[in-house]
Amino acid sequence: MTFPQINATLLRVTSGAGSEDFDRDPDDGDEVWAGEEGVYYREKRERTFGETSDILLRRTLIVPTGLRDWAAGDVVTFRKVIGGEQQGRVQMIEAASLPGLPDEVQTTRLTLEAA
Repeated sequence: MTFPQINATLLRVTSGAGSEDFDRDPDDGDEVWAGEEGVYYREKRERTFGETSDILLRRTLIVPTGLRDWAAGDVVTFRKVIGGEQQGRVQMIEAASLPGLPDEVQTTRLTLEAA
């Protein structure tokens, strides 16, 4: 599938631990997908306030829905057009099913752990 806007390439997905094991090393999982798939990457800086003030980097990937069955904890490796290779652990999965559109253009939003 070709997205209208591609700014990253998905390279690899490894099975991650469940939500109770988010402290596991990402390299511990089994490789469940490998290849090169054009995706859309977005990052947003967000400042938190309270006892401490932090700047979080919220990251999302938009991927083809039919690429694979995603699971929270999966670790994705992707290469940005500008910025090189990165990894992220999937925290939330949102499939967007739009009636009337072919399967080839259906997308899934993967929210990655904050950096």
